[in-house]
Amino acid sequence: MIKDESINLSLLEIIKTSKVKLFSGGIIMANLSELDLQNLRHLIGGYDVTHCKMKEYASSATDTQIKQFFEKGAKSALDNKNQLMKFLQ
Repeated sequence: MIKDESINLSLLEIIKTSKVKLFSGGIIMANLSELDLQNLRHLIGGYDVTHCKMKEYASSATDTQIKQFFEKGAKSALDNKNQLMKFLQ
């Protein structure tokens, strides 16, 4: 299962290496380097693949607990992907 701590550590590394500007309302605008963008693309792609696989596993599961496990994993991967996508807006 994907841990939120690992995504937070990755985000902290990206923020530390980027120039970050905080605007009113708590919006963070970062001047991301090419390497930062490549790392984001890699992480986002990984979470997207994980989300799709977990959804598929959940849809084919017959046991309720296993189905819930994969649904929770799919939601977590999608949430992490969306959190990373905010850096590109």
